Amino acid sequence: MPPARRTSRTATSDRGRAPARGRGSGRSARRAAARRRTLLVGSVGGGLVLIAAMFAFYFPTRTWLSQRHQTDAAAGQLARLQTANKQLAANLEGLKDPATIERIARGEYNMVRPGEKAYVVLPPSAGPTTLPQVWPFADG
Repeated sequence: MPPARRTSRTATSDRGRAPARGRGSGRSARRAAARRRTLLVGSVGGGLVLIAAMFAFYFPTRTWLSQRHQTDAAAGQLARLQTANKQLAANLEGLKDPATIERIARGEYNMVRPGEKAYVVLPPSAGPTTLPQVWPFADG
């Protein structure tokens, strides 16, 4: 029987085969896979943190700014209404005087006291109107 031939494993073979796997190459593949998993988990976790931050800060801030704008608009409207109320209160005080009521009744509503006669003075006429001497205004 011929003696068994021992061959040593080399990184490359002469027939163009891939390098043989030894102890070290398995560890590096596992480390690379672990790095990919870590990167994937980190990316997904970072995305979730970003979404959580958006829900925690962006949307409430937008709502708060919108409510602040509405509050400012309501405050402006309140100020205008308060000014109008003050003017109406002043008008109400003036309407407590009988002379003021009579002046408004005569001036704006053409009212008269019993036994008085109302006369309306019309503005003077503008004069005769002249029409052009063409059809349909001309005779004939």
